Amino acid sequence: MTGARGFIARHLVSHLAVLGHEIVGLQHDHDPVPIEGVTRLVTADLMDVERIAKVIAETAPAIVVHLAAGQVGVETTGGDAPANVDLAMTERLLDAIGRSPSVRHILFASSAAVYDRSQPMPVAETAAIRPESAYGASKAAAEILIRGFGHGPSTATVLRFANVVGPGERRSSVVSAVAQQIAEIEVGKRSATVRHGRLDEARDLIDVRDIARAIAGCCEFDAGGARTYNVGTGTAVPIADVVNALVGMAQLPVRLELDPTLVRAGPASRIALDSRALHDAVGWRAEVPLTRSLAAGLNYWRDRVRIVDRPDPRHEVHRDEGAE
Repeated sequence: MTGARGFIARHLVSHLAVLGHEIVGLQHDHDPVPIEGVTRLVTADLMDVERIAKVIAETAPAIVVHLAAGQVGVETTGGDAPANVDLAMTERLLDAIGRSPSVRHILFASSAAVYDRSQPMPVAETAAIRPESAYGASKAAAEILIRGFGHGPSTATVLRFANVVGPGERRSSVVSAVAQQIAEIEVGKRSATVRHGRLDEARDLIDVRDIARAIAGCCEFDAGGARTYNVGTGTAVPIADVVNALVGMAQLPVRLELDPTLVRAGPASRIALDSRALHDAVGWRAEVPLTRSLAAGLNYWRDRVRIVDRPDPRHEVHRDEGAE
């Protein structure tokens, strides 16, 4: 599993362990703190083909779950460089995998960002591909590489995730940003103002625990070939409703304020994914209600803010876990 300390990976590990998988977790930066459920933790740079090939030769995995990415999210606007690195990492990972006879299945974390958002929603896997960002273009290009692995007895599974939310999210998303601000307001770390970007868009918001179940279910495929599945709820939720729901969960009165620096340029967009194909394949459907996801994410930030505030007499280092 690449990106073993990431948001999705931390929830996926328990599902895979229940299914009887031994998990080798790949982390980019060395961190000796163990990950519960991970049999072996390896530090390696996915850009180092020789190192990755050695790890694969030593551990002989049957399945590779590729979650690692330098940038994450449909709204990412960090330019071409991080996206190009992500594509190069995938290319080099596949090079390393190709040197080992053990790997029979690779699963790749792709994104709804690959789709043309002008299409009727929810979009199916057969919908037009027209990414609007470097991130989406990188994912679309990586999908082509991944599907090339799925020939003969080998299996390649591409999973296009909607916007992933829930406990443990620290990425730069509207849900995480608003939840963090509310948590900081509640402990007096900031004024009672929640700054936000545009509220006129709509997104398919899927709980990270549902994502973990989808990946775990797809790990059980035993037939060769390439497959692509959407993983979402099928509903585009207005961002305004999401922000208002989080504000309604606050323990103190808060006010909203538009931050022009957070406003994405261009027309308002919406996205929702049709996941019926995944249901037909493995019986999966989204189960966690959005209100539960939002509450869990807000409680995560409440706990995190309190931990950061609490003095540590032993001067321990609280390490930040990497994103997938």
